[in-house]
Amino acid sequence: MSGLNSSSSITDAYLISDFYGDVAFNAFAIDVDDNTGDEFSVLRLFTDEPFDGIYQNGRQTERGQLGEFSFSAATEFQENLFMGLTISLPLGSYSYRRVFLEEDLDNVHDDTGNSYDVDNIFSVDRINSDISGYGARLGMIYRISPQFNIGLSYTTPMVLNIEESYRTSITTTFDNGDFFEDELIGSITYKVITPSRFVMGGSAFNIGIADLHASIEYVDYTGVKLRDLDEAIEFEEEDRILEEFDNVFNVRLGAELKLGDVLRPRFGLAFMPSPLKTVDMQKSFLTAGLGIIAGPNFQIDLGLQYGVWEDENTFYNHFDYLGTGQLRAVGASQTVDRINFMLGMKMNF
Repeated sequence: MSGLNSSSSITDAYLISDFYGDVAFNAFAIDVDDNTGDEFSVLRLFTDEPFDGIYQNGRQTERGQLGEFSFSAATEFQENLFMGLTISLPLGSYSYRRVFLEEDLDNVHDDTGNSYDVDNIFSVDRINSDISGYGARLGMIYRISPQFNIGLSYTTPMVLNIEESYRTSITTTFDNGDFFEDELIGSITYKVITPSRFVMGGSAFNIGIADLHASIEYVDYTGVKLRDLDEAIEFEEEDRILEEFDNVFNVRLGAELKLGDVLRPRFGLAFMPSPLKTVDMQKSFLTAGLGIIAGPNFQIDLGLQYGVWEDENTFYNHFDYLGTGQLRAVGASQTVDRINFMLGMKMNF
């Protein structure tokens, strides 16, 4: 994100944030009126007067990985009815970094108008998280005939334990070269409870040289919960989740071709509607794979998945003082293209 913002500054976000408040004040990105005790941005002394604008340059980076150890058991509960249970132990990590620079390139913030004589404000935010947890999935398959199966599965809410460390720093530099800086370093541990999932599907075998599969999955994203935080924060976040998120139905289609006794080419499509009510983040996936039967009890699975969707990154939120008077987001939209390679091995005992 880069360009002139004529309506807001990241300092406006500091004014409405309990997290950034003290750091921003100590770094002189916001100040306090000695008479009223009200806080204000050093780039906008009076919210009822026009904002002079500020050049912004921001970069936001997210990286992460999440895998799991799975332990499964299955049995033929009665003739043609199979039941199985999987215990999952996810393990992963996540990192977030936001670098944000605001510069007064036109020297409009010169201490004579609606601001102090600020040259630039530079901020860096870092978050690193370790993730572990547990969950379970119960499934059932009924064989209607040798050619047709139907199945149901239920995935319990997964409990993710998050160990998070964070560090944020703000530096404000004025036109005369003076600068003020401060930083906040800390850590927090909490839990995220993911929504449950219900899947219904069916398979048709030996349709020519192909096996065909289809499923529909119901996910209620309003069921996301936070635990082990301050009760006020938990209530506020869960209220926001109920307001912004929705339930969705994900559709998956697949086919496997039988070319001899060794090779099993596979193809798949998946459509996943956006879980957000106000943002269209529908995801589409195209998958191609190959199963290699290397022995009576051993199989190698290779897969390549291509996904595409629209994404929005929010850099900060602020009040639209001279417009709607409501909270607005400043961010960037992008089209995400992602390619994943998968490798699996299956052994039957």
